[in-house]
Amino acid sequence: MPPRTRIKIAALGLATMLALPVLPAFAESKGLCGEPALEGHERKVVSVDHGKDGATLADTRVGRMVMRTADGQVAGEAMWQATMIRNATDARSDAYISDHVFQDDAGVMFGRALHDYAIDFHNPEHRPDEVEVAILGGVGAYRNARGTVDIGLKGPPRYRFHVACE
Repeated sequence: MPPRTRIKIAALGLATMLALPVLPAFAESKGLCGEPALEGHERKVVSVDHGKDGATLADTRVGRMVMRTADGQVAGEAMWQATMIRNATDARSDAYISDHVFQDDAGVMFGRALHDYAIDFHNPEHRPDEVEVAILGGVGAYRNARGTVDIGLKGPPRYRFHVACE
């Protein structure tokens, strides 16, 4: 598949990520502020490979997941884009930078993480147990949000927020 076609497919994948209604009980709580623990469901991932087959610079994975409370309520969405910024060398592993968006009816939080290890997006056996995302701010109720989100990657994805909101 030509690179332009891959980019168009990725753009179409992003454009089709629709917002989900958040049930009132979750929205009336502190939302994503504080320390909610949520689970990821309905995962969708699109891959955009550049250059040769296999891992190469600028390869990108774009994904979306519905976040739900323990009792199954929709709490919002988690969306991300991870882009390879360093190929493995004898001394260092692959590195990816990832941008994260956490959205609910109250607003949007933005985060970023560095994955300084080989990522196999298709084989969960090679994933670390958890990644930590730095929250860099947001809009709406999450303006000036600061903290972290720990994302558990083994089994069903788990999102543990540790976020202070004004």
